[in-house]
Amino acid sequence: MLAAHQWVAVAAIVVAFAAAVWGFVAWRRRAEPGAVGEYRSGKRQVYGYLVGRVMAHMNGRADARLVNEELRRRLDAVPDG
Repeated sequence: MLAAHQWVAVAAIVVAFAAAVWGFVAWRRRAEPGAVGEYRSGKRQVYGYLVGRVMAHMNGRADARLVNEELRRRLDAVPDG
């Protein structure tokens, strides 16, 4: 069993990793305006492409659930000004 200080270290790593995923999702969203536009216009199959691009930039080490949640949240948000 992990000691309290070890749990804090694990939590810090998880938070840092999540921040990296969020950063890559935001970056891909800006770098792929065409794909984002297609997704928002109803072409949902492009979503898999965007997930794949984020995962590729994370060298396949990202938590797929986290990538999916964050990408879906950002894509379904109100478009940038």
